[in-house]
Amino acid sequence: MAMTTIRVETELRDRLAAQAAANGRSLGAELRAMMDEMMWQGIEAGYRRLAASREEMAAYQAEAAEWTSAGLGDLASTAADEYPEYNS
Repeated sequence: MAMTTIRVETELRDRLAAQAAANGRSLGAELRAMMDEMMWQGIEAGYRRLAASREEMAAYQAEAAEWTSAGLGDLASTAADEYPEYNS
């Protein structure tokens, strides 16, 4: 994996280093963990917004049910029709 250097204020670097040390991680691993946590918080916030609207939640659940009820045979024939160049 390629590496890079970022410029941050000393105070911020020191705070990050303290947090990383408390968690037994390197600075890079701590940044990755923080970004992952922010991603999951965003996903959870999206689900909370979705749950706040009965109509949108019903539409989401209907779409999920449609996807999960699809038979593999149906999916395979759809893919074959959609991508004929890969059919032998």
